Amino acid sequence: MKRLIPLLLCAAFGLALCACEDFPLPFGPDEDNVEAKLEGNTLYYGDYYYTFTETDSKATLQFSHFPASKKEFELLQKHLLGPSKPGALALTLLSFEMYRRDRNTGSECIRACMESSYAASAISQLSQKFPKNRSDINTGDSYLQPYLIAACLNGATQDNLYQPLRPYKLEIFLDDSSYAKQGERTNVLNGYVYHYYVMRNAKKCSASVLVPDDEPYVRGHNLSNFTMAVPSIKTWDDTLK
Repeated sequence: MKRLIPLLLCAAFGLALCACEDFPLPFGPDEDNVEAKLEGNTLYYGDYYYTFTETDSKATLQFSHFPASKKEFELLQKHLLGPSKPGALALTLLSFEMYRRDRNTGSECIRACMESSYAASAISQLSQKFPKNRSDINTGDSYLQPYLIAACLNGATQDNLYQPLRPYKLEIFLDDSSYAKQGERTNVLNGYVYHYYVMRNAKKCSASVLVPDDEPYVRGHNLSNFTMAVPSIKTWDDTLK
């Protein structure tokens, strides 16, 4: 019996790993020993990486995983995405997906990268669109859409049940339409507003960011379009890393 107990424990642990293999695991208590490295336009963090390229009209974030912790999110904001206007938009969308996975951590990250009043609105709206638990992805309630952020990634469409290609790629375009007044001053928020869009399920999904007067990072401004519904699907296989 003494020999059998360790074997049973090992088997149970192995089954637990199999059950969780589709979900990214936080780095845990040893996270302080994980080294972040910035090489050119790529940030490496443990086994994760994020590559950000930007031109005047388009920016692309290619990445291996969504951030698994607040610390990783903060490093990404500080070293790669925070000072950039489209980068800040990308970071905000990452924070939305983090909220789906963990509401407490996600809320902290949303507040860290969005203007405060818009952050409160986004959290309220996402709380209604995302299931309370990540595992509750197919509840039969068509109003709940855990795939809102998956639908923003390259290769994810309603036809393929919002299954994006990996490594993930998020493309952000400068909105050059006549109604998008780039750099418009807002004295209420003490900054300048810029407009971008992401192709979500082959349709433009617009958003704006705020460049504050006295802060080091650009902030998400209005991303309400990203909390609105995309064409629904009956079932979704949550394979996002």
